[in-house]
Amino acid sequence: FPVWVTLLLTIWAGVGPLAGILVGHFLTRSWQRKQWLADNRKQECREMLTAISIAYLSLLDLGAQKSVPIGLISGEDEKRTWLLVSESYRILRDRIFLARDVKRANILSRWVDAVKAFDHNNHLAALTKAYGEINDEIVRLAMKA
Repeated sequence: FPVWVTLLLTIWAGVGPLAGILVGHFLTRSWQRKQWLADNRKQECREMLTAISIAYLSLLDLGAQKSVPIGLISGEDEKRTWLLVSESYRILRDRIFLARDVKRANILSRWVDAVKAFDHNNHLAALTKAYGEINDEIVRLAMKA
C-alpha cells in the first residue's frame, strides 16, 4: 500500500468511531424529538376528546331533564353542566402542539355553535352531529401525530 493510504487509514481509525458516535447521536436526538412531539400531540388530542365528551354527556343529561316537567332541573346540575362546557372551551383553546390544526379545522367555533344551538333551541340533533364530527376530527389529528 502507498504511504498515504496507510496514513489515511490510521487517521480514520481514530476519527471514524468519533464521527459514527456523532452521527448516531444526531439521528437518535432527531428521532426522540419527533417522538416527543407526537406523544404531546396525542396527549392533547386525548384531553380534547375527554373534555368535549364530558361536556356533551352533561348537556345530554341536561336536555333530558329539560324535557320533563318544569322544576326538576336543579340549579346545581345546570351550573355543573355549564362549568364543564366552559372547561371544554378552555381546553380546545389552550392547545400548544395542536393550535394550528384546531384553528384550521374550526373545532372550537363548531363546538361553540353547536352548544349555542342546543342552549337556545334545545337542538339536540345539531349538538350530536357536531360532537360526532369534532370527535372524528380530533381522532384524525391523533392518528396523524
